[in-house]
Amino acid sequence: MSSSSVAVPCTGIFWDVADFPFRHLDILHLLYDMRRAFPNMCRVGEMSAMAYFKTQNVSREFAKFISEPACRWRAISDSGDKYERSHNMLVDIVLWALEHPANYFEPSNLVVISGNIKEGTDFLRALEALEDRYYNVLLVIPEDPFFLSSKLERVSFRWLVESLSVPTMQGLNLNWNHKRKSREENVGFSNGLASLYPQCFDRSPITVFWDVQDSLTGDPSIGRALRQKGYGGEVLIRPYVDENYGHLQCKPVINCGWDGPDCHRDMHVCSPTRVVVKGNKYAKITRMLLDLLFWAINCDDIPQNFLLISKPDTKCSWVIEALEHRGFNLILGPSNDVSLQLCKSPSYGGKLINQSSKLQGRKLTEETRKHGTHPVAVFCLFEEDCLSNTALTDSDIMTTLYKKGYVDILSIRGYVDEGVFPNEWKDDYKKFTYGKFGMRVDSVPVEPGYTKIDRMAWDMISWTFNHSQTPNYLIIAEPFQDLVLDCILEDFKSRGLNVLLEMPDYMVTCGSLAWSAKSEEKPLIR
Repeated sequence: MSSSSVAVPCTGIFWDVADFPFRHLDILHLLYDMRRAFPNMCRVGEMSAMAYFKTQNVSREFAKFISEPACRWRAISDSGDKYERSHNMLVDIVLWALEHPANYFEPSNLVVISGNIKEGTDFLRALEALEDRYYNVLLVIPEDPFFLSSKLERVSFRWLVESLSVPTMQGLNLNWNHKRKSREENVGFSNGLASLYPQCFDRSPITVFWDVQDSLTGDPSIGRALRQKGYGGEVLIRPYVDENYGHLQCKPVINCGWDGPDCHRDMHVCSPTRVVVKGNKYAKITRMLLDLLFWAINCDDIPQNFLLISKPDTKCSWVIEALEHRGFNLILGPSNDVSLQLCKSPSYGGKLINQSSKLQGRKLTEETRKHGTHPVAVFCLFEEDCLSNTALTDSDIMTTLYKKGYVDILSIRGYVDEGVFPNEWKDDYKKFTYGKFGMRVDSVPVEPGYTKIDRMAWDMISWTFNHSQTPNYLIIAEPFQDLVLDCILEDFKSRGLNVLLEMPDYMVTCGSLAWSAKSEEKPLIR
């Protein structure tokens, strides 16, 4: 939701033809049937397809077919095995998602046809993360679609082909989780929480994605090398190692932050978070590129500096090209002879962060720009699943607000229906809510004509009359419609007040390495 990006609904199809071999005309007919059937369930938009196969099996007729401009195809070399195809497909899927952003109002569709998706792998977890990000994911797998315990829509390949072959399409009745919604009905959520001020790359944070190999540099000198090149932002190092690599010796420079051009102290380098990857030879580089892509998605209007320390790789080149296209600054890229002396210096006086036309970020309104220096009062509406899902905490809110340029936070307050909390919480309500959310959360009795939205609206009115300095109001909630609150917000606007609206998931993931607000921290790649 709330992204001001021109997110056009689209449908991407990724097909491991080696797992499900079909003649080229059958593939063409199946794609045609999908285009014909999907409008009954969703808005298809632009449809593209990528197929993965062995070039040794490609006939002259098939080679002519794959050159058709209507679809994108990728050929895997003769040396490619099922693991190479799987890892290539996975990176391509998330890369496609980066280039085709979806949001609450305009979800997109993703069809993955593969027989190599297993329980507990990053392939399945990445698809589930995209489902959390408003992509309708259809997983087409071998005969038994329920051998995976996943929230994704799953069907067998045979069932899909048979359903599409029915002229009336009665057999194809998929239950998409995300429906297209009207922005006019939720107009307040269209702008979101945009970055307040542009920042120069020389002082913005730096994330180092490091594929650890014996021939590459160690991390103790990274902070010093970047400092000498003119960078002063905080450095986060992500070393990726195989499970048999052994203990990584990390002695990073940890000192004060940037303190002007004459500072002789080292910049602040966060303690490295080592990522140990289990699996085949493709697993480590795939995990690193997935983290890089989801990080880029999370930095939607705040592109940052990054280093990708690795041996040269075609897939790395594609990912780097996509990020630079969106305004990210690559300080050091893959090379056979890595030297921190080759780091690129920041371009002083050049393009600033969040001024790239390629960004898909929030929209900074004139009202927000004018009131940006004013304090912020935050109001959160929690849903019924707030206890079972990863909860939004005060730390998430403050971190995202700081990243966006809001530094004066007056208060953070939440609201939830009374029936959500279990009985054991009632004895010491404040202790449990502060322990879970880190903020005061008011339990609102469910009564006719009175809701948690009404309670929040009354508190916002009270804030307005009890504080001399006009604050910014930030409402964090899933999009909703409430005519009374709409009238109150219109009145606030006429009085010169500024109200921002944003979704909880965005406040959790903004600028982070999380794959989604609901994803686990460190899965395995197999």
